[in-house]
Amino acid sequence: MTRPRSFIAGMTDYTGVSLEDIVEHLRDWKRNTDEAISLLEGHLSNVVNARDRLDGPEDIEGYIKACIDLFTRYSFDFGRLIQELPQRVEQRHIEIVNQIFRNSVNEDSTCTAFKRGHIERTLRDERLRGLLDRIYIDTRGMITDYRDLSNLAPRLRTFLGGSQPASKVSVDDVDALELKPNVLGIGLNVNYIFKRVWAFFGRRKKN
Repeated sequence: MTRPRSFIAGMTDYTGVSLEDIVEHLRDWKRNTDEAISLLEGHLSNVVNARDRLDGPEDIEGYIKACIDLFTRYSFDFGRLIQELPQRVEQRHIEIVNQIFRNSVNEDSTCTAFKRGHIERTLRDERLRGLLDRIYIDTRGMITDYRDLSNLAPRLRTFLGGSQPASKVSVDDVDALELKPNVLGIGLNVNYIFKRVWAFFGRRKKN
């Protein structure tokens, strides 16, 4: 069972958490990010249809489009992490996590500016307040959810350099080598020589 995250944003303790659980949490972030993108695309369509009843519809549309672009880039990076981390944890993966966290912290002020400019005021058509509220909740809520990435990064650093064990090569696999140089018309079968030497030292070791 995957270890759950804290209900309080930024308070998940990743001490001792396995790499498998970390990857599962990243899958959740990607899934939630993709859902936010889908919701915002629907909000954008509603804003376009109601632009004559909104104050500053261009600003609202621009805000939504910027958030869609931001979340799309986050989703791409989450996808990279999900695919690559099980194979080997590298410094670049930790930097990706830190970049998303730092960027989301900066974007938090953009969300609050949207709230001040388009929600904390009297609207031209109060029936659209629900739409603006949902835009804010779906963006600010997603941005806030990334705070746990600051706790995940230090734990991820403890797995640096970890990789799957290399597969063993047997004598029978040597035929896959295609190195057969030809000098002065004399063919030299390197595979055959390699096998004979390998077998010789194998017998010596048993004796």
